[in-house]
Amino acid sequence: MGLDTLDGGAGNDLLYGGSGNDTYLFPRGGGQDLISDRDWTRGNLDVIKLAQGISPSDIKVARVGYNLELTILGTTDKLTVNEWFLSTDSQVEQVQFDDGTLWDAATLTTLSKGVASEGNDVLQGDESSADILNGLGGDDSLYGLSGNDTLNGGAGSDKLFGGAGMDTLDGGAGNDSLYGDAGNDTYLFYRGVGQDWISDYDSSVGNLDTIKVGAGLKPSDIQLSRDASNLYLGIAGTTDKLTASSWFSNSAYRIEQIQFDDGTLWNADTIKSMTKGTATAGNDALFGEDALADSLSGLDGDDKLYGLGGNDTLSGGNGADELQGDAGSDTLLGGAGDDRLYGGTGADTLVGGTGNDQLSGDRGNDLYRFERGDGQDDIDDFDPDANTDVLQFGAGISANQLWFSKNGNDLEVSVIGTADKVTISSWSFWGPGTWEKAQHIEQFRTADGKVLLENQVDQLVGAMAAFAPPAPGETSLPQNYQTSLNAVIASNWQ
Repeated sequence: MGLDTLDGGAGNDLLYGGSGNDTYLFPRGGGQDLISDRDWTRGNLDVIKLAQGISPSDIKVARVGYNLELTILGTTDKLTVNEWFLSTDSQVEQVQFDDGTLWDAATLTTLSKGVASEGNDVLQGDESSADILNGLGGDDSLYGLSGNDTLNGGAGSDKLFGGAGMDTLDGGAGNDSLYGDAGNDTYLFYRGVGQDWISDYDSSVGNLDTIKVGAGLKPSDIQLSRDASNLYLGIAGTTDKLTASSWFSNSAYRIEQIQFDDGTLWNADTIKSMTKGTATAGNDALFGEDALADSLSGLDGDDKLYGLGGNDTLSGGNGADELQGDAGSDTLLGGAGDDRLYGGTGADTLVGGTGNDQLSGDRGNDLYRFERGDGQDDIDDFDPDANTDVLQFGAGISANQLWFSKNGNDLEVSVIGTADKVTISSWSFWGPGTWEKAQHIEQFRTADGKVLLENQVDQLVGAMAAFAPPAPGETSLPQNYQTSLNAVIASNWQ
């Protein structure tokens, strides 16, 4: 308490003025100091006093969050006033120069907004006002703060932050990042806009954000596409693209409508319908809908099928396909080709089909099916929960035709006399502990009703390790193998 003078000297210092009319000294070489000056006394007058030889043109004023920053140009020296913009109680009221220039709070607020130029600028609006910020050229950062603001990035790779309120964001030419935040925001998309990216998180009920397509562009000019998470808009015949981040994976990020100059309006349901994809003989991407029981078939080609939520049936058909069930109890059928199947959460059924497939059921009671001629499949089933996963062998594969062996941490189950094999990755990777059995298949089943449990596998591995696997073409165990192995097989397969 009192009329204090604080000089941190060289180094990065913390300065606490407390109550009273305090003076903070800041010279060249002062380092990067932080001021915390909480004083709610009416009429309080704190001062930052710049050292001799520092003129107003040497100081850059900026707002970073709620903090006020004064930087001496050409140096790393910086003075930060904590929470200057959050509360008048935290303000240092004046900045004083040796030549007699005085910046009061109003001047500091104005200077912190920045000045637009053809360079890389930081521009900020006022809280609760309808600001218009124009970045011009350069890679600019524009902050509207609260209020119904209009942000124009201009040329360059800009970052636009609308803040709360009903904001309009126009990135301009260049590849820009647009953040709408809370409120019913409008994003402009037109020829020559470049490749922009939107992040619009707003979980408010009834929120209505809009992508407004420029004059002269018809619905037929706009190409919609998606992946598992994002929505993409393209303009035919150009490289212009707009990415609506997390549009499909989180409704809080959703831009609710696309509006055209001719009055056409695409709402969220229309957008979902237009981005499902169409199955062809080529390489397709097909998408289901959350909470619906979708049935997707890829036909020929190397396809990607996404079931999303709901109990879905995904059929890859011919080709090297990727099937993702996501949430729900899904059925994934790889078909011919080397496929990748991901069940996601839920009790899924995974059938790789012919070819060398990669299968991952994830959490839930999953069922893996394997038939003669299915090739060499790899199962990676990380599930630390107390679930029961099953590997079901098809007709014509009996218990005494399955050969168990270890290859490093992997368990291999081969159909004797053939090249068919299932590898269960990382079977013994984790060792004793919570996750010891996290990548186990809990049951092995044959078509005639025999069942082998996970805790019986090592007995078969140990017994069979004394022999070489039967030669190709031998579809039953040689007589000398049977003498040693039949009893072990019979006692464990029940």
